Amino acid sequence: MGSPGRVLAMLSAVAVLGLGAVACGGVSSRQSVSVLGTWTDDEQARFADVLRPFERQTGIDVRFEGTRDFEAVLAGRVQSGDMPDLALMPSLGDLEQYARGGQLVALDDGSGAVDLARIQREYGPTWLGVGKVPGADGRDREYGLVVKGTRKSLVWYSGAHYSWPVPSTLDELVATSQEIAATGTPPWCLGMRSSSDSGWPGTDWIEDILLHQATAEDYRSWANGDLAWTSPTVRKAWETWGKLVAPAMVRDGPAGALLSGFLDPGAAMFDRRPGCYLHQAGSFAAGVYRDSAGQPATDARYFDFPAASGDRRIIIAGDVLAMFHDTPAARRLANYLTGTQAQEIWARAGGTISPNNAVTATAYPDDALRALARSVEDTACADVVFDASDAMPAAMRTAFYQGVTEFVANPARLDRILAGLDNVRLRSYPAVAAGDSPPPEQFCPSGSG
Repeated sequence: MGSPGRVLAMLSAVAVLGLGAVACGGVSSRQSVSVLGTWTDDEQARFADVLRPFERQTGIDVRFEGTRDFEAVLAGRVQSGDMPDLALMPSLGDLEQYARGGQLVALDDGSGAVDLARIQREYGPTWLGVGKVPGADGRDREYGLVVKGTRKSLVWYSGAHYSWPVPSTLDELVATSQEIAATGTPPWCLGMRSSSDSGWPGTDWIEDILLHQATAEDYRSWANGDLAWTSPTVRKAWETWGKLVAPAMVRDGPAGALLSGFLDPGAAMFDRRPGCYLHQAGSFAAGVYRDSAGQPATDARYFDFPAASGDRRIIIAGDVLAMFHDTPAARRLANYLTGTQAQEIWARAGGTISPNNAVTATAYPDDALRALARSVEDTACADVVFDASDAMPAAMRTAFYQGVTEFVANPARLDRILAGLDNVRLRSYPAVAAGDSPPPEQFCPSGSG
């Protein structure tokens, strides 16, 4: 037997080898991927449900941080060099900002960061083009992929209480609203308050009216910064909205709208004596409405926001996955989140429209969501646009939120509001500030409808 000192040295060496083995193949070597997004509370719980099979199947630890102050948190992380591996961005404006800054990984650079061939087979053409934005070299590249979609351009109502004809044109929508107001009950449920970005429900209104009153090309020019806020086209949209949010037209008046959460007023549609009859909201409202007893409202119905011509045009939105660090774990998670397994879990949870057309119709929990998902596929790609405020640069988007809030409080300030928004436009868009006039963004690939 050797000396105690030699035995101790041998035991120490074995211990070091053991630690090395654990580091190479044991618990401490488990891969991880960091993800930043906006989801908290129920949305974060749903995302945890989506992630559970991935973590179980791969052994990869997903470290998700959800924050309603996403824009500021991400900016701070980028500035400090502590970027997440993946970000789930609610704004195309942010996506373009970081793509232009060279911080994002181009997903179509041939490195195989994602299985683009599979995604191109499964995703609808409208959804597929959303994340294609200019990079640091000015070239359009695929920097983002929608993983959780929303269908907008909807008006919700109670099938038990709403008894007027469904408007087929924008003029009929205004006339029906005025007819309802004459009964003494305001037609519209409206809430403008949100945790960190109050005002966005008002931007949805302006976007819908402009799209359905003008053309998809006008809409894209405006979202792209090429059409002035003071133009007759944009002004007309605000003036039309002013007719629909006049004091007698909105439950609890403008003050009530400014103080109410964006989904809260919709519950009044299902009261025994409705406090309002119509609510403009996206597909996320499906399954969220409650009656006066707090039970799910089983008679929630919707119709498409009507166009001046009666044609269907659609606004979509969504959370866009972007990659800051190209790691094996980040690649595997990106491919999983765009695939059918994750997409069907999200679809079953309700309120979400999958961009992946391979998701089966039976994955959706009800006929309403199945029809909404199908409507995006069935509408000509040229008539489908992305949420304008989400596509705008951050400064423009924030000014838009403030502008609609100010307008609801005091419509007489419209001239000043539009002039101020136009000043922000001239400073916010790189191409506009440089004196260029880029073509409107078009998400449709050549040859699609």
